[in-house]
Amino acid sequence: MGIKEKNEGLYELIVEKFSEVSGLHSGIAADTVVYSANAPILWQKICQEIKLKAEFKFGLVTVEDYVSEFASLIKKSNQKRQIFLENLSLFVAEQTGKTYEPDEPIFKEMLPSSTDETQRVREEMKYALELQKLKYKIRRFYKFYTDSDSFANAKTIYALTDRLFGKKVSIHC
Repeated sequence: MGIKEKNEGLYELIVEKFSEVSGLHSGIAADTVVYSANAPILWQKICQEIKLKAEFKFGLVTVEDYVSEFASLIKKSNQKRQIFLENLSLFVAEQTGKTYEPDEPIFKEMLPSSTDETQRVREEMKYALELQKLKYKIRRFYKFYTDSDSFANAKTIYALTDRLFGKKVSIHC
């Protein structure tokens, strides 16, 4: 069947992790067999590297099987993340009455713009207060009560999605 061009980075990553697990440093091809003793460790190392939570799957025999399985898992995870992003965008629009692009600051119209220092501080406080009120509603709706600097500092829908759901999985090798 062969490795597709779009999965070459994933293939290289899996070969690298397989090399760490098995001790082989050459001769690793797509049809190389992954022995059952190495399989769970390889699975765990790949998941850690691409920051993906997935239960171990039995029955994967070759490196190519791992590439195919992880390509499928990454695709599913990114689709779920996209749906979450869209739902969060709708929730924010419902709560604020305005639609924001995922990469633009929420309440961008309230961002401080005054040159007067005192007025600027007031504008910053008002902006921060409105954003925190919205984040409180998001926390309650999604039942996310973990203390997190990344959540506290998030100002865009993308940043909130990264913290609530996880980052988009991509392989750049």
